Amino acid sequence: MGKIRLFCLPYAGGSAMVYTKWKDYLHEDIELCPVELAGRGMRFREPRYEQFEDVVEDLYHMMKDRLDDRPYAIYGHSFGCFAAYELAHKLQASHHQNPQHLFFAARRAPQVFKDEIPYHNLSMDELKNVLLRLGGTPQELFENKEMMNAFLPILLSDFRVLHYYRYQERADKLACAISALSGKEDRDISGQDLTAWKVHSEVGCRIYKVNGGHFFLNEHPEEVAGIINQTLELWG
Repeated sequence: MGKIRLFCLPYAGGSAMVYTKWKDYLHEDIELCPVELAGRGMRFREPRYEQFEDVVEDLYHMMKDRLDDRPYAIYGHSFGCFAAYELAHKLQASHHQNPQHLFFAARRAPQVFKDEIPYHNLSMDELKNVLLRLGGTPQELFENKEMMNAFLPILLSDFRVLHYYRYQERADKLACAISALSGKEDRDISGQDLTAWKVHSEVGCRIYKVNGGHFFLNEHPEEVAGIINQTLELWG
């Protein structure tokens, strides 16, 4: 397996830091490249996104200058899943080097419509209850009022942007293989939601049900990294 970059896009409210523990499990020839979104982490002082198109444009301008002759793959989790999907199409339409593989995790295929809860309209207490239900949020965050007050506005902003995202069908499919992953305990994503991803690749799609819930990337990083290691070696 040759050297390959793995660009990772976080879930709503998440920062690039959520992927740091993957370093212990990824193959040594995979360069982990977590992507920081505006309004969090090292980009905390930058304005948050107003619409989903802003997310994609921001990612595109960050990514296009980092693409060279080296192969790369993209992993997107939940919010980052749709961002990865739209980014891949934009890169392809702009005639940049295509990724060797795309990992779409913890999110239904974009063409599958669901009447979802408008999380961005919830009160802070209601939002905390949602986080408790989904799991994946460190307990120390709930116990630190200052950290929670800084985190929740970012989360609400991401939820608002995602709520108004609208899928647009394209004539061209993605020119690389894809993998669709979800947690076995994530009741918000059905098997049909996952298999619906298959129509988006002209090469092929593999489906994975992994241990854990919506935030399986944090709960079982070794299992997820194992899938990535095997996939990039087989299809890279």
